[in-house]
Amino acid sequence: MNAAAERQVNAAEERQVNAAEERQVNAVTERQVNAVAEGVAAIDPKVLRNALSTFPTGVAIMTARGPDGRPVGLTCNSFNSVSLDPPLVSWGLRLSSSNLEAFRLAPAFTVNILAEGQAALSARFARRDVGDKFEGVGWREGLGGAAVLDGCVASFQCEKFAEQTAGDHTLFLGKVVRFEHGERSDSMVFYRGEYMMVAQSLSELAASCSVDAADLQNARRLVYCMLARLACERATEADFAAIEGNIAALEEAAQSSDVETRVAIGLEFFRLIAGAAHSEVLLAVAG
Repeated sequence: MNAAAERQVNAAEERQVNAAEERQVNAVTERQVNAVAEGVAAIDPKVLRNALSTFPTGVAIMTARGPDGRPVGLTCNSFNSVSLDPPLVSWGLRLSSSNLEAFRLAPAFTVNILAEGQAALSARFARRDVGDKFEGVGWREGLGGAAVLDGCVASFQCEKFAEQTAGDHTLFLGKVVRFEHGERSDSMVFYRGEYMMVAQSLSELAASCSVDAADLQNARRLVYCMLARLACERATEADFAAIEGNIAALEEAAQSSDVETRVAIGLEFFRLIAGAAHSEVLLAVAG
């Protein structure tokens, strides 16, 4: 074999080796990509949400002026600082939110940081069935007409700096133009799907005259509403089955004159809801 022919043979063999190596690399890469894809697909949103809830956050009410000139607001725990120079903050809003368009159109928004005693205000702005969330709430107009709520630990009036769709949320960046930090109260903290609070039962507070009967009834209603919401989010199929069975028993006993039985079934209903919520803190507070 002459030198030219030998070079051609060697070049052909080298190309074959390179092609085989490339196929091996591609196969490994494909397996890695598939493994990553399978890992992402295997993530359970409920499990992920429970894991993320182990990170305590503050609670804020975000406000803006709607296209019709009326104030809009919602409860948020995704607020975060981004930069000091320039002063930037961020927060996220679900794409499915009925308030999304109002915040997208608004040139400014206010971040109202809630105090630990403002759980009722937080719950009010978190609900969708409240006609006018601002009715009976003290506030004044801030930058761009966005409401600055009374009694908050701090407030940040922001010009909209940027917005970006990310997954099922829109992220808003705001440039802080004015801020206030006058209240000395502790901030509200949200942890594992509930407000952090001293696990002192409402009954104990009432017994010590720390709250009157009206406040006690209102506090119980808020706690029970929270338990019901958490039960809907965290309950297992077994929990739902037990609750449905209890509701059937309640309906059957509704016409009975046996008050003791009806009370026992009602107490069992609460026990099942509390168990399905998996919230030891709220259960203790409701006690």
